[in-house]
Amino acid sequence: MTLSETISRNLTRVRERISAACERSERDPKEVRLVAVTKYAEPDWVQALYDLGHRDFGESRPQQLGPRTVQFPQDIRWHMIGHL
Repeated sequence: MTLSETISRNLTRVRERISAACERSERDPKEVRLVAVTKYAEPDWVQALYDLGHRDFGESRPQQLGPRTVQFPQDIRWHMIGHL
């Protein structure tokens, strides 16, 4: 299985779990934002998620966020997460 296939499968599973949780709580899944944390992610993992259409990414280390915002497409929505 390729990296892209593995990431695609995992993303699908997470989205299915979100949908199921929303259904149980009678919440609209469109109100939920999935933020993929990139703290230890390799650049090709981030790119694979991006290529699958994912646009929300979270980073907890400011020293990593700066370079990543330049390295990846500009339509990514970056989120600072955790404590500074």
